[in-house]
Amino acid sequence: MEQIVYQEQYSSQKRKLYPIQAAFELTPRCNFNCKMCYVHLNETCLRKYGRELTASEWIRLGEQAVDAGTLGLTITGGEPLIRSDFPEIYTAFTEMGFQITLQTNLSLLDGNLIDLIAERPPMRIKSTIYGATEEMYEKVCKVKNGLKRVKRGIENVLHAKIPLVLVSTVIKENQEELEAMYELAASYGIHMRHTHNVMNSRRNENEKNIVTSRILFEDLSNEERSALHVKPHKPVKTPLDVCGNYKNGGYWILWNGHLSLCAHMDMNYLPLQKNQGSEETIEKCFYQMIQDLEQQYPEGCCKECKNSQYCMTCPATFYAENTKLGEGKCQTAYRMKMCAEN
Repeated sequence: MEQIVYQEQYSSQKRKLYPIQAAFELTPRCNFNCKMCYVHLNETCLRKYGRELTASEWIRLGEQAVDAGTLGLTITGGEPLIRSDFPEIYTAFTEMGFQITLQTNLSLLDGNLIDLIAERPPMRIKSTIYGATEEMYEKVCKVKNGLKRVKRGIENVLHAKIPLVLVSTVIKENQEELEAMYELAASYGIHMRHTHNVMNSRRNENEKNIVTSRILFEDLSNEERSALHVKPHKPVKTPLDVCGNYKNGGYWILWNGHLSLCAHMDMNYLPLQKNQGSEETIEKCFYQMIQDLEQQYPEGCCKECKNSQYCMTCPATFYAENTKLGEGKCQTAYRMKMCAEN
């Protein structure tokens, strides 16, 4: 990569940024096959998109993250526990001193794996609930006895006294069980939250399922629209204004080793790549990414937009919807405004 911007040279248009929050996506594979997943790949499809990094490569990236000053690390997938070398990778990360969040569907969190997690507890475990019945798990995730395994995982996490965060992604198929999912979480003394936001995927071959399953804002009831709090806010000057990762020094390392702004983008920065005999690093790639984003979405590029008080269109939305500034998804803000006012 050319014109690498080092930390001491980099000066953001808004503030000094540091790569302090990371997400490592260990695999696109999963034992569930959820209809709305943006990343899931089976063994055959995986080879068309690249290769998974080895345990030693992930550990090397962890060392790079430490050197860059990264404090928080989310371990995710796919389903990270599906990797046979997960214990080796996880143990290494815990010894590096990260504040770890483990994202898992909970169905594999049993036996030796829960023993490992209990011995080296993360700061929290985060999981998505897809339904409140076995029938719904089979419908949405295409697995049998999914809920039974998830409940066992919840009980194991609570027994280990590890903080557990439950969320739900609501699509057309499971919206009828939303209230029941909240009741399920409450039965364990856990507060759940949900989202209807389901982006297209440009990272796998699941776009058709996503488009047919996601719930559009216009389809929500008045009560559901009110709960989204679509109200005027300080006008955005650039799509970067609504990107939490950009504002908070966050980045993702995708399963193929590419550094990106978030899970919904493949930006093709390569921290393990050799460049003129030396290894690229997370720190170098992070600052190159920030520089490129600020050139693509400069300060004031949304200044004249009449919808900027309502807009929550981030760079990932443009990427996922394959649109540009001023097109397509930009108009979603106006439709949300009109729905909120009616």
